[in-house]
Amino acid sequence: MKRFIFSVLAVAAVCGGTAMMYGRPKKVKVAAGQLERLVKPSDFKKTDALEIAGTLNNTDLIYLRRLCGRDTVGTVLPPLLKSLNIKNVKFERSGAPYFFKTEKHEYSVSSPHTLPAAVFYQLPLENIVLPERLDTLGSYSLFGTHLTELSLPGNVIVCDAAIGSDSLLTELSLPPMATGLSPDAYNLPNLRSIRYSDIDYLPSGSFRGMPQLEEIIFDGLIGHIDGYQIAGCPKLKRVVFNGPIMSTGGLQFAFGCPALEEISVNSIGVGFGLVDNDSCPRLQGITVNGGIISSANTDKVPATPLMKIKSNPQLLADIDRLVNWQTGHLGAKGFLGRLTRSYAGNMPEILDSLGLNEQAVRLAAARTAYRNPDDDKTKLQLLKEAAPYAAYTGDKDLTFSYALPSDSLLARSREYFNLDSIAGNGDDVSRIKNLLYWVHDLVRHDGSSSWPDCRFNLVDLHKVCQEQNRGLNCRFMAMMLTEALLAEGIPARYLTCQSKAYDEDSDCHVICIAWSDSLKKWIWVDPTFAAYVTDGDGLLLHPGEVRQRLREGLPLILNADANWNHKSAQTKEYYLDEYMAKNLYVISANLMQQSEPEGPADHAQGKVCALVPEGFDFTHAHYPVSDDSIFWAPPVLARTE
Repeated sequence: MKRFIFSVLAVAAVCGGTAMMYGRPKKVKVAAGQLERLVKPSDFKKTDALEIAGTLNNTDLIYLRRLCGRDTVGTVLPPLLKSLNIKNVKFERSGAPYFFKTEKHEYSVSSPHTLPAAVFYQLPLENIVLPERLDTLGSYSLFGTHLTELSLPGNVIVCDAAIGSDSLLTELSLPPMATGLSPDAYNLPNLRSIRYSDIDYLPSGSFRGMPQLEEIIFDGLIGHIDGYQIAGCPKLKRVVFNGPIMSTGGLQFAFGCPALEEISVNSIGVGFGLVDNDSCPRLQGITVNGGIISSANTDKVPATPLMKIKSNPQLLADIDRLVNWQTGHLGAKGFLGRLTRSYAGNMPEILDSLGLNEQAVRLAAARTAYRNPDDDKTKLQLLKEAAPYAAYTGDKDLTFSYALPSDSLLARSREYFNLDSIAGNGDDVSRIKNLLYWVHDLVRHDGSSSWPDCRFNLVDLHKVCQEQNRGLNCRFMAMMLTEALLAEGIPARYLTCQSKAYDEDSDCHVICIAWSDSLKKWIWVDPTFAAYVTDGDGLLLHPGEVRQRLREGLPLILNADANWNHKSAQTKEYYLDEYMAKNLYVISANLMQQSEPEGPADHAQGKVCALVPEGFDFTHAHYPVSDDSIFWAPPVLARTE
């Protein structure tokens, strides 16, 4: 369960220009199980407000839900309450469950100071004052209400979907928090303005499909903000960074925001990469009123001269805040800690250049204390230092299977797209390349896009992209190419390629391999970048061969037309020596290759086999093995008698 830590949250919505008004509340002090005895429906003839103090148990919550408009199984009842004050309430576990979402899914009180999960689920409450000693907002506890004003006590943990659906909230102001909220979980369709205070990490896709959102304001410090943040926000007008930024993710920031006019940076950005904003015709560029130390694209966002930053006391004060933040997060677990340590390696030199010598010494000392030896090594160096492979000694049959072209879903794809014509009549290598380029052009790559709401086959994935004008991540593009190849009788697999720090590094890359009968070998085909790899003599290679040549420093050639969405060319130095050198540490694949190899929520149809260095602990596969002869074995269908 994802959880988001809030200190204070104040949200207000005004309807028709006038705040909602309620009658003088009925006030009661209750002991557990006594609410129905003290409160009667007749009490609400002249008021629609109730104030409770004391202890509520499950039995009380059954009755309270009825007063608010639904029974234990969600049947709609006439609501008597619109406003509820439970500021001085705690909860008790006694009594039967207060809500049954399904026969097997019941909800009960979990702890004295947790707002019980789903307690006000789909109740038409317009106003609520929550317990003063609240420590957790349970899942779905306020989901589907009609709240117009909400105030949370400090240091509250907010569970998935605690707030969302048809909420009338229009303005959301968030205090310091560890991780940004997810629009997929909260789903606030009427939200117009959102303000963040300090935030350690904001993951990709935090602002997607928000139809009424007009502004995003970052008032506090940002530790790291991923790329691919904003998409499908048609009314978004401005994004403002008022606080310092330690680092950002990929180049893409906003996509499909036709009303976006302003992105401004009013503080300091140490590493700023959010420079690409597609389908935003009104945006004339990013305004930097503060300073940028390092930019991913200096043509779009120029770096600020250090002397200009050095002469600005406010920017120096903001950098000092960043140093304090870094020092406090160098020992953090997972992705954020690794990233913080990485940036801390370059910061002392920058701080010295700005005259912040004391901060430079302090940060360098802290980094030494938390130093991970791998942090100072290149991705290629880590790959070269990996342990060798070793023979498989298990007793499981790890043979990969490949669906035949006669499979009904493969036949459907072949006929729907006329794949015979797309593949052409040339040799198998030319047919493989034709299908590679076709999938590359069929859908655009969107690395942080949500998983599509459809069946994961070639036809349906293409349809959902057309209908929603959306892209797909590398995993789905690789599934599509694998299916197209299988439909044409070419054995193929999609491979998930991950780093040594797979448990900290959320980034991976998914590519394909296709079997060439003419070459009697697998070859690398990556539909995301329309990429394939050869040796110095032009022989097409598979990922295992590429990996070994990277380890030995042997020549590798990337095809000259490898590209990302026909917008930026890929180079061997970045794509192979850095990006794939990182992601070839662990290579895994489903043992069953077919149409729809996976379902929603990453439910694979078959078992996963991973090729790992000998002795490496990898927990994300059913069968982690170190035998490359098993992993790169010729497909059964392609063997000659």
